[in-house]
Amino acid sequence: MFNKLLVLPTLVLTLATSQIALARGGEFANCMKNTYKNLNLTPEQQTKIKTMKDQMMAGLKDKEVQMKAMHDEVKTLIQADTLDESKLDALVNQKKDVIGTMMKSKIMMRHEVYHLLTPKQKEQFIAKAEKCEQQIVKRFEDSDDAG
Repeated sequence: MFNKLLVLPTLVLTLATSQIALARGGEFANCMKNTYKNLNLTPEQQTKIKTMKDQMMAGLKDKEVQMKAMHDEVKTLIQADTLDESKLDALVNQKKDVIGTMMKSKIMMRHEVYHLLTPKQKEQFIAKAEKCEQQIVKRFEDSDDAG
């Protein structure tokens, strides 16, 4: 019984942390959103980047559906009279796999985009990425200080 009481908060923390990781990735993407406009991309670069982004987003649609289904399963587990630890373990592992796949797709796309850039564009891209990372870290640290 005591172990089951510890498992539920662990599940909630694990799933919340994974959501935070994705949210932070979203913050990074939002911060970087206008970066491409400031890089003076050629029409050919713009077309290639748009194609890569569209392909990645199409591939992630299924993952978003899976994430929603897992969220619904978490609700069911939390509301159940007894906690099915085997379902919980399977759900946590499944969610880790889906999040990992999503992260990998986004990183692979950033890598491809980076290698389309000229040396000057790469410098600008790196500077902007570092600035975004610093802003996110600062916001994270500020939220820790407030709590």
